[in-house]
Amino acid sequence: GINAEYMGIQNGYKDNPYHNAIHAADVMHTLHCILSMSHVDEQLTPLELLCMFVAAAGHDYGHPGVNNNYLVKTKNELALQYNDHSVCENYHASAIFKEVLVRPECDIFANLPDEQWYVARALVISLILGTDMQHHFAKLGTWHTKIKSSTSPKDVLLDDRNLTLEMLMHASDISNPVKPINIYNNWVNRVMKEFYNQGAKEKENQLKISPFCDEATAQVPACQIGFITFIVKPMYTALVDFAPSLCDTLKQLDENLAYYQNLQTVPPL
Repeated sequence: GINAEYMGIQNGYKDNPYHNAIHAADVMHTLHCILSMSHVDEQLTPLELLCMFVAAAGHDYGHPGVNNNYLVKTKNELALQYNDHSVCENYHASAIFKEVLVRPECDIFANLPDEQWYVARALVISLILGTDMQHHFAKLGTWHTKIKSSTSPKDVLLDDRNLTLEMLMHASDISNPVKPINIYNNWVNRVMKEFYNQGAKEKENQLKISPFCDEATAQVPACQIGFITFIVKPMYTALVDFAPSLCDTLKQLDENLAYYQNLQTVPPL
């Protein structure tokens, strides 16, 4: 049943500072809020809603605690298996089917007719692959153009349903900066810890240390200002154009941006 399926997914998460089962639950909760506050949930089929929450739960299943670039640079077996393309995301999508949904007690799609099963599987896979930051700018640009040229969210859904669902999932995955500052800061501390862990491994392997992964030099405010300005704000600007009822997310985002800009201007003690 569904409880066994979600427990199976939860148990597959590693004890990473950031990419862990708490992050998965947070993304599921955020997705629920976005779908309900935008009323998109009223326009989706029960199967589409189920697929979205399964994908949200499993989108970082078994995450190794390092990014795709690190896996490729170190010739990791996952990079070799997935030909260096969306390495983590391909692994997450594959593993929830191979390790969780394959178990009879966890297979919530078991009673679907074949045709619906393939539709459900394809949607879960595309939603998880859509969380790869590599595709962020191209997909966001396409989606925002569709929003600006349509008369209602319903039209955008009708025009490109899969892209819209992918973008709602992606928005949920990068939603930390639209949360109240105490919650946001908790996630910042977690993600920086994971970055530093990767930086330590890169140093150990005599590799070039990735941006913001060197604990000795990383500037956390600069990291978050860049993340908000270039990634999150354009995403949530498009989201609010799609669903104006989500406008409070942009207000919180601007407050959090101002908080980090202020931190950057205050000299360290």
